[in-house]
This record gives sequence, structure tokens and C-alpha cells, in this order.
Amino acid sequence: ITSSDLFSKPVTSLLDMGAACARVDSGAKEDGSLNGKYSVGEEVGKGATATVYKALRKKDKGTFAVKCLRRNQFSQADSDALLKEVDFLRELDHPNVLRCYDFYEEPETYYLVVDFIAGGELFDRITAKTVYNEYEARELIKILLDVLLHLAEHNIAHRDLKPENLLLKSDKDHDVVLIDFGFAEKAEDRNLTAQCGTPNYVAPEIINKKDYGIEVDMWSAGVIFYILLGGYPPFYTTTGDQKELFHLITQAKYEFHPEWWGPVSKLAMDLISKMLVVDPDQRLTAQQAFRHEWFLDSDTTLMNHHLERSLKQLKVWNAKRKLRGAIKAVIWTNRLRNALSKSAMSPGSGEAAEANSEQAEEATGAPPGTAV
Repeated sequence: ITSSDLFSKPVTSLLDMGAACARVDSGAKEDGSLNGKYSVGEEVGKGATATVYKALRKKDKGTFAVKCLRRNQFSQADSDALLKEVDFLRELDHPNVLRCYDFYEEPETYYLVVDFIAGGELFDRITAKTVYNEYEARELIKILLDVLLHLAEHNIAHRDLKPENLLLKSDKDHDVVLIDFGFAEKAEDRNLTAQCGTPNYVAPEIINKKDYGIEVDMWSAGVIFYILLGGYPPFYTTTGDQKELFHLITQAKYEFHPEWWGPVSKLAMDLISKMLVVDPDQRLTAQQAFRHEWFLDSDTTLMNHHLERSLKQLKVWNAKRKLRGAIKAVIWTNRLRNALSKSAMSPGSGEAAEANSEQAEEATGAPPGTAV
């Protein structure tokens, strides 16, 4: 398995899968049908693989999103993966996890009714701020830990925690929603073996090809918490060398640079250091993290820990991340088009080059004190 194969995203995520639908029309008229329960309105999003419509639930005028996906574009494996992801979204019941309210299987189309996401990405919201402090970061971290606690209670490993998968339902910062359960799996007694995730956030045991469980999500969360407080990722390379990045991760080689972490409390750094632990047996669980002393620090104290330098660095890092995301979108669109047209590509061709370029971009970070 190559490094590009290792972290290639399957086309089975709810937000990434399906072909654009020309219109939403279930054809069924009974109350339980899509058109019977919802008034489907304007198209609000359209990509290479999905079309999304805004819809109102007739009984209470609640606002939802309807995702339209053509079944003839799916292999049996794709359909099975979709159904499993839907099962996870319906099993989980947490205000900060994307919820699937209804799922319709019709002869030609899948329809999914999910939360309407109106607030954009969490990290875009943070970088739009002019003032940012440790208290605000802690409030977000509390939410994410609560989500991980809920996943742990259901023995579900998300396996792809990263900023792109943290969205906002509204203009309120606490309306964070975890999305994209395309890599999610039931994890009983570290029975997972698949190598998946996103390079900067992947846990050491996945890289080392060891059996693993829900502990991998706590590692990824530690990386996100580091970025929230410091403004840049803990693991990065200046060259984009993924092998070097993986070495840093598997050795947990990172530091809290004083020029950036000066205003951050020692307790916050202690929490992160107990999450970014190579041995999953020694890594904090979500429940243990909630009992950390940092969460006992007074709100007023943390409000006075202003993170101006971290916010400035976060703005730069986030801008680069968004640019990388736009480039990836073009790459994945081209790949899907090639796959659907059954275009043959020889080894070493453009697709392989794109994959290698993509992985190199993912490995780069934002070294403190340098431009990105």
C-alpha cells in the first residue's frame, strides 16, 4: 500500500458522494414520503458528487438539508458504505453531531435529510475574530470532548477528526457539528486495522499498522486542541516530506514554543501533552480529559489569557489550509470524472502525480516565526 493509498478518501462520505440530481421529486405522495414530510425548496449547494437542497419540515417548519445522490453511480460497496454511515448518524444522538433525520431509497436516487449547516467552518469563524482568548478555546474544546465521550459510549471511532469536519449550524460559536462519518467504524477491543485518516491528524498506531480502537480520536483531538491554542499544527515539515511527518508523529516530537505559547496556561499544555501520547494505553480518554484541572480554572482567568499572536498565526495557517482544500477539490473532481468515464490511467500518470502532490501539501505546516 502506498502513502497516497493510505489516506485516500473513499467516495462514500455523505458530503462527498453521489452525482448531481437535476431536481428533487420523490414521486411518492403519502405522508411518509420525502415530499409528504418536507417542502423541498432552493438548491443551496452543488458539487461534482452531490446536490443539496434547503427544505422545511411541514409539521413544524424546521429547516433541513436534503442531499440528492444518484444510485446508478454507486457500486455495491459504495452503497453498503453509505448505508453504514447513515446507520451511524441515526444511532448517534448528540447536538454537536450531524444527524440524519430521514433516509429514502428510491429506484434511481438516495435522499438524505440532515441538519442544515448555515454557519460554515469552525476555523473560519475563529479566524474572523479580532479578539480571541483561552476561555473561548476551552469552551470549544469542552464541546469536542463531549462529542468524543458520546462516540465512546457507542464504541464508534470517527477516524478522521480534523478542522474541515467541524462545521457550525448557526452564527453561534457553540453550534459546532462534527460531520463526515465515512471512515467511522465500530471499535470493540481495538479490533480496527485499516489505515485511514488525514496525515497531520492520524494517530501513531495507525501509521505503525497496529490494531487500534477509539483512542485514535483522542490523538486527533489533541492535534486540533494544539492548533486552537497555538495557531499552528504540532507536527509539520518544511519540505512536505510525509515520511518525515510520520516519523515526528510516531515519536510524538513536538514542542510548545514559548514565543507563541507564552499566554497559554500550563494546565492547557498539560492536557494536550497527555493526549498526544504515543502509547494509547497511556493516552487520556475523553472521560479522563474532562476531569483535567484545566477545566477547573476560572472563566475570568482564562478570559485574560489573550491569544493575539496565536490568532494571527491561525489566520495565516487557515488561509493556506483553505487554498489546499480548493486544490484538492479540483483533484477529486477530476478523479471522479475519470472514474465515471472509466478512463484508464497508467502507473506514474497524472492521477498518481496528483496524489503525491496532495500528500506533500498535507505534510507541510506552519513553523513558528515563518511565513506560510
